Amino acid sequence: IKVVSGNGKDWYPGGNGTEYIVAEDGTYDIYFRPNGNGNNDWHYNFFYVAKVTVEEPTEEPTEEPTEEPTEEPGETYMVGDVDGDGEISIIDVTILQRILASYSYDNIDVLRQRADITGNGVDNINITYATMIQRYLASYTMPENVHIGEIVEY
Repeated sequence: IKVVSGNGKDWYPGGNGTEYIVAEDGTYDIYFRPNGNGNNDWHYNFFYVAKVTVEEPTEEPTEEPTEEPTEEPGETYMVGDVDGDGEISIIDVTILQRILASYSYDNIDVLRQRADITGNGVDNINITYATMIQRYLASYTMPENVHIGEIVEY
């Protein structure tokens, strides 16, 4: 039997004729239809070998907010800049979503205050606030009661 690889290179039996030499480590599927696509075109004394690509799961990078000291009265912040890095970004949305999902942060009160985009109080923060920050990032017009990007005093 002759073995034809998926890349068109031939692999012939090595040793006593029952072992095949494979040039690359990995997992392979063996098809008894030479093109491996399920068609019915058979070839005498051939079978098809295709390397199986196994995708390793990747861990999502997690970005924790920079720990901020408790702000002193008279200091300012930008509404919607939840992590306090000086710009409004998708990271602010992610942190707000994590806060709403009950993740714990050392400076949770400061983060919640920065996330209060309507000025209605931190107890009223909800998922709509995260959506509004996303809309702000996409340059949508904001309702009058939304103050994203404004500088206010703590």
